[in-house]
Amino acid sequence: MKTTFIFALCLVAVSACKLITPPSDDGFLIQAKTVEFPAENKFSATITFENNLGREVNIINVGCAFPSFTLQQSIDGQWKMAGGPVCVALAIAPTHLNTGESFTATVSMYTDPDQIANGTYRLKFDIREQEITKQIPQQYLVSDSFTISR
Repeated sequence: MKTTFIFALCLVAVSACKLITPPSDDGFLIQAKTVEFPAENKFSATITFENNLGREVNIINVGCAFPSFTLQQSIDGQWKMAGGPVCVALAIAPTHLNTGESFTATVSMYTDPDQIANGTYRLKFDIREQEITKQIPQQYLVSDSFTISR
């Protein structure tokens, strides 16, 4: 049986983004409930991870006590890193998800006012198999793209 991961991203903009609702399916679902810039220099997104893979996974966390992520921007057809959280290097245990479980977290990062420009973005996460050294394939680690308009 081929296991698939489908990432759905539903964005409701408080002040910076347009509403986008891409299709979803069974598998590993990552859904951003809100993406916002509550302050000029802070990006924030509430994310729900839902594990329907039929096996256990681990979401790697950063010292800020939320899932490790990078914000990527599409530039000339290539995904480039646009930023990520800067956290104190504390040892934070991964978030373990059994099959059928879900987990919601808010991720955030501070940005230079000129760092986040209008454009197409996505979030990339570090999700591992039960064996913590084995990362899930790259194409399953990213959300669907979304548009930021400031």
